[in-house]
Amino acid sequence: MDEVSTYLDGQIRVTAIPHEMRMSHWVYAPKVEEVASGNVLLDLIGGLWDLAGAKEENEVLTLALRKYPGDSEGVSLSVRKGKSVLYLKGKAYEAVALKKELETYR
Repeated sequence: MDEVSTYLDGQIRVTAIPHEMRMSHWVYAPKVEEVASGNVLLDLIGGLWDLAGAKEENEVLTLALRKYPGDSEGVSLSVRKGKSVLYLKGKAYEAVALKKELETYR
């Protein structure tokens, strides 16, 4: 079953879609989108990135991701209320560029 949550006063929807990597090893791959426009900020569905947590604070949503199998350091992505980009290590990324950047992580 997909897990869907909204953040930042309903502006951002995060959907975690589970898929099985191996027997009983599940990854909840995230999709992040703007609710009003349907603009997809990030789509990692079917990939190796697992949504480990989400925290909303001071008009910033921070997503914790870890790459399957989880033996490397995770990353934090953030989205600011009213912005159409995600931030990784302080740098703004649009969807395609962020996905390419995440592919370089081991």
